[in-house]
Amino acid sequence: MASIISISDSSYEDEDFDSDGEQGMFSDVSSEEDTLMTVEDSEHISGSARKSRFACLDEATVMAKAETLVAKASSLLSLPSSSSKALLRYYKWDENRLSDVWFSDEAKVREAVGLKGESHSAGEESTSTSGGQASLCGICFENYPKEEMFAMECGHAFCRTCWRSYAENAIDEGAGSLQLRCINPDCKLLVMEDVMLSLLGEGRHREKYLQFSMRSFVDGSRMLQWCPAPGCTKVIECFDHPGSETPFDVQCNCGHGFCFTCGEESHRPADCTMRKNWIIKNSNESENLNWILSNSKPCPKCKRPIEKNYGCMHMTCAVCKYEFCWLCLGAWKDHGERTGGFYSCNKYEGKGSKDKDKKRRDFGRVSLERYMHYFERWNANKTSCAKACETHSRFLGLEDSLTAVSHNTGAPMSQLAFISEACNQVIECRKTLMWTYTYGYYNFDKNKAGNMKEFFEFLQGDAEYNLELLHNCVEVELQKYAEDGCGEVTREEFDAFRCKLTGLTKVTREYFEKLVYELENGLEGIKTRYASSAS
Repeated sequence: MASIISISDSSYEDEDFDSDGEQGMFSDVSSEEDTLMTVEDSEHISGSARKSRFACLDEATVMAKAETLVAKASSLLSLPSSSSKALLRYYKWDENRLSDVWFSDEAKVREAVGLKGESHSAGEESTSTSGGQASLCGICFENYPKEEMFAMECGHAFCRTCWRSYAENAIDEGAGSLQLRCINPDCKLLVMEDVMLSLLGEGRHREKYLQFSMRSFVDGSRMLQWCPAPGCTKVIECFDHPGSETPFDVQCNCGHGFCFTCGEESHRPADCTMRKNWIIKNSNESENLNWILSNSKPCPKCKRPIEKNYGCMHMTCAVCKYEFCWLCLGAWKDHGERTGGFYSCNKYEGKGSKDKDKKRRDFGRVSLERYMHYFERWNANKTSCAKACETHSRFLGLEDSLTAVSHNTGAPMSQLAFISEACNQVIECRKTLMWTYTYGYYNFDKNKAGNMKEFFEFLQGDAEYNLELLHNCVEVELQKYAEDGCGEVTREEFDAFRCKLTGLTKVTREYFEKLVYELENGLEGIKTRYASSAS
C-alpha cells in the first residue's frame, strides 16, 4: 500500500534503531515515490517559521511601543500627547480608524471622547488657580487659598484633596478610571492621563493607573496578547495573525504555550470555534440533552421536556398544566370512550408510518454513543498528557532525575538536553492528538463519511502509533537510567539509547507537523495527490 505520510531525513537512518531491534518500523513511510502527503511549503508547519512570526515582550517594551504610537498620532493630529493617548485608547489603539473619524468629523470625535473644543490651546489642559482670596470647594465646602484649588480647562475648580480622592476612588473601582470625567457631574470633560498623574503623586494608585493604561494598549491591540500563565507579565506580539477563527500557537518565554487567537490552551488542528463548542459540550451538564432526547418528550403546548414516571398515558405538564396523551401527544380531551377510553390510545397513524418518537430516541442514543467514542479518546490523551508533564517534572523539577541519569551513565549534563526535548515533544504531541478527536467529531459525521474520513482515521492512527513509541521510550526505557540500582551502563549502550530517543523525537515531531498542516487544510492536498495517483 502506498504511504500516506512521508517522513525522511538524510541525517536520520533506520539503523539508529538496530540496538533494540526496531529497524524498519518507519520503513513504510520512507519512500518519497509512494507519498500522498508531502508539504512543499515547509514554512506553514515548521516550528522555527512560526516562532519568527511572534515575539515575547516585557512591560517596558510594551510601554515604549505605546508611546511610539502616541507620538505618531500627536504629529498627525497636531495634538498634545495626553489628548492623542485618550483618542487612541477610545478607538482601541487603531490609528487608521482614529485618523478616518478625526478628519471626517473632528467636533463629533472630541465630544465623544471628552476633549475640549479646538479653540483651547494645548497649554490650557489643566490650570491651578493662584492669588486672590480664598475659594469655596463645592465638594467638602471648605475654604482654601486659590493655589490649593485645581481646575481643568473647563474651569470647574475644587480643592486638590477632593480631586485626589476622586481620582483614587475611581482607580480603586477599576480600569474605568481611564475614562474618568470632570468632578462636576454636569461636565463631560475627560481627565487626561497627565492630569491624573499630577493629582496622584507617587504611590500605589499611580502604579495601578499606569498598569490600567498599559493594559488598555495590550487589550485594545489585535496584535498583542497577554500570556495567560499565572503570574506571568509577558506580552506576545503577533506579526502575521492568520484570522479570527484560525488557531495560531505561540509560546511565551516563561514556557507556557497557548493559542494567540482565543487565548486558550493550544488546540490545533481544531479551530477556535470547535474548541469552544467542545469544551461546552464536555461540561457536566452538556449531555443532558442526549438523555432528554432518549427518555423524555416535549409538552405539545409549552415544549418543556417531560419524563414519564407513571404507567398511565394521561400526562399533565407541571409547568403549563396541559393534559395530553403520552403515546400520540394529542390533547387528552380528545381521548374519550369514542376513541377507546382514557387509558388506551388507539389512534392509527397509517400503514407503514414510522414511530417518530422511537426514531428520535434512537437518534439520541446514537448521538451519545458517537460523542462518547470521541470524548473517551480525547480524555485518554489528555490524561496521558498530564502523565507526560509529570515525567517532565521528574527529570527537570525538584526530583531532578536528570542528575541521576548523568551519574548512572557518566554522561555530562550538557549532553542530556535531548531528554528535555523528548519530554516536551511527547507533551506537545499528546495535546495535538487530543484535539484531533475534536477535529474528527465536528468534521466527520455520518453525512461526511467516505474516503476523507478513512484518510483521517488512518493518519490519526499512524500518529498515535508513532507517539506511543516515543512515549514508551521516555516513560519506560529512560526511567531505568534514573533508578538507583540500574547497574553499570556502558557508553555504547547509552549512546544507542540517545540515538534512538533523538530519532524518535525528530520523526514524531515532523510527522505531527505535517499531520496538522494537512488537517488544517482540510486534507485537500491528500485528496488531490490521491486522485492524481489513482488516475
